[in-house]
Amino acid sequence: YPADAPVDLRPRFDLAAPSPNPSTGSINFVFDIPTAAEVDLAVFDVAGRRVATLVSGTQTAGRHTIQWSARNGRGRLPGGVYFSRLQMAGKVAVKRFVVLD
Repeated sequence: YPADAPVDLRPRFDLAAPSPNPSTGSINFVFDIPTAAEVDLAVFDVAGRRVATLVSGTQTAGRHTIQWSARNGRGRLPGGVYFSRLQMAGKVAVKRFVVLD
């Protein structure tokens, strides 16, 4: 790009890779959305079962950071492979991560 080209700084729909990955404790999820909207950010196991809902409801435009303890209503998740899924207005992003015992 030329040095004087305009840069689009508006947020876009994006789900960053969870960190740290692999994790033995808390996990950070960062996502960006371009407009205020209903958002669902959830964690699924490899069998496709929802094991936790991290965000469900209207979120403002911009960057959001969620810290999660890797726990659900039944306690700490067992070690294994999991997926975070962000949904907004027909858009979906999925990221894989690992929880260690």
